[in-house]
Amino acid sequence: MPQIIKSFSESLTHIKIGLIAMLPYIVATAAMIVWSRSSDKRNERKLHSAIPLLVATLGLVGAGLLANP
Repeated sequence: MPQIIKSFSESLTHIKIGLIAMLPYIVATAAMIVWSRSSDKRNERKLHSAIPLLVATLGLVGAGLLANP
C-alpha cells in the first residue's frame, strides 16, 4: 500500500505515507471493537458472524468480476 500511495504524489514524505497507510487499519480496529460490543450487548453471534462473511464474499466476487481489479 505505501508504494501505491507514493505513486499518487511525489511530494509525500515517508512519514506522511506511513500515516496515510495506517488509516484503514485504525478504522478496521474501531469497527471490530464496535461490532464485537454490539454482538455482546445483543447476545447474538450468528448474524454478527454472517454479515461480515457476506460482505467479504461480495467484495471478493466483485473483485473477481472486474477486468482490472
